[in-house]
Amino acid sequence: MKVLFCLAVLCATWISPSIARSTNNRIVGGEDFTIEQVPYQASLIYNDNHWCGAVLLRQNFAITAAHCFDVPDFNNFREVYRIRVGSTYINREGIVATLIDVTLHPQFDVDTYNFDVAVIQICDCFTWTERIQPIALPAANQHTLEGSLGLVTGWGRLWYQGPIPDILQGAEMPILNRDRCLETYAQINPITDSMFCAGSFYGGLDSCHGDSGGPMVLNGEVIGLVSWGIACAQVDFPGVYTNISFLRPWIDQQLP
Repeated sequence: MKVLFCLAVLCATWISPSIARSTNNRIVGGEDFTIEQVPYQASLIYNDNHWCGAVLLRQNFAITAAHCFDVPDFNNFREVYRIRVGSTYINREGIVATLIDVTLHPQFDVDTYNFDVAVIQICDCFTWTERIQPIALPAANQHTLEGSLGLVTGWGRLWYQGPIPDILQGAEMPILNRDRCLETYAQINPITDSMFCAGSFYGGLDSCHGDSGGPMVLNGEVIGLVSWGIACAQVDFPGVYTNISFLRPWIDQQLP
């Protein structure tokens, strides 16, 4: 569920899951991928449907966007959420595992999506294979150079309000100039240290609804999670990602 922000009122307004960047969506400008290419990719399932992406870090732990748990029945998360690993497809194959615990960042702000990260503890019900593998975290407070290409994958919509793919999608997204990103979103929502922009200021390349919580990977490390933006692939409004390097110390505290 990639969250959309409302331009008309210049405020951070969460749009319903049917059009937010975490439910039922795909990479805009992407291509088909197999799970063997990105075995750390997982699908967070809510009420039996793909809801968000997630990223495997340890045998029983994954991370995703905190806003993926902004639902009215979160207190019953063990009943309404599952996680699918080891599948190229959005709603079939692989292993569907139960969630043991969910920890949202204590400073997560549901209005601004600051500190948009959650750590998931998963049941001990699968082993590592060529289709199920963890990925490394970046060093804390590591600087990523503008123009670096991060690989973003997920099952988000092909374009804004477009069709939902059956097959995992992926595309390389360049890290964008931070000052321009700050200026672009200044009157809409603050770009904080826990965020960065990637994609394009010219449209045509972006994550979209259903990609939220999914990974951006660079040099074998998950540097970002799909978080929010204005619709999908809109001119002047690139995607905004959770900055995992900035949040690394907190994530480490949640892992055994």
